[in-house]
Amino acid sequence: MTTIPVQPSSKKMQWLKFLGIVSVCLAPVIVSYLGYYFWTPSKLSNYGELIQPQRPAQGLQLTQLDGKPLLINSFRKRFVMVTVSDAGCDDECAKQLYSVRQIHTMTGKERERVERLWIIPRDVTVADNPSNNPAPDAKLLAAHEGLYVAYADAKEIKNLLPLGAGNALKDHIFLIDIQGNLMMRFPKQPDPYKIKKDLSILLKAATVR
Repeated sequence: MTTIPVQPSSKKMQWLKFLGIVSVCLAPVIVSYLGYYFWTPSKLSNYGELIQPQRPAQGLQLTQLDGKPLLINSFRKRFVMVTVSDAGCDDECAKQLYSVRQIHTMTGKERERVERLWIIPRDVTVADNPSNNPAPDAKLLAAHEGLYVAYADAKEIKNLLPLGAGNALKDHIFLIDIQGNLMMRFPKQPDPYKIKKDLSILLKAATVR
C-alpha cells in the first residue's frame, strides 16, 4: 500500500489551526493576567483611588482582641477591606462597618475571597496585656460576624495608610490586594455599590491567581 506524503502546505495549515486553538484557550487567562497587573482604574470609570506605588502591608504589626498576632500574609489570595477607628466606634465608624459588611454580602459567591478588617489604633507605650486595650462593644461585634478586629500602633497605621486631603483615617475604606499590598483608597462617605463594582473587576482579573 502506497502512503501519500503530506504536502508542506498541509502541515502548515495544521500548525496554524493548532495555534488558533491554543490562542482561543489562553486568551481569557492572558487578559485576566494583564488586567490584574496593568489595570489602571484612573483611566476607567473607577471609584477608588489607586495608591501608587503599592505599599506592602505585611509589616504592619496587628494584635487581635485576645492578644494573638494577626498576620497580613494570612490573607494571601484574598482581598481585604480595611477600616480604621477607635474602639468606641462612633456613628461614622458604625456606618463604615455597615458599608463594608454590605459590600461583602453583595460580592455573592465571591465573598470567600474578600475579608474585612477593622484596625483599632493604640498607643504602644501601653503594655501588651490585652486587658489594657479598650475593647469594642460586644453587641457591635456580634452584628458583624466574620469581621477581623485588631490593634496596631497608631504611628505605623499613619505611615502605611495615605489620607485624602482634609480627611481622617476613619473617613476611608482601604483595600489590600491578594499579595498583601495596600492598593486602593475609597472616598469619605463611600457608595457601597461603586466600591463593589471596583472590587468585582479586581476579583475577575485575579481569578487566574
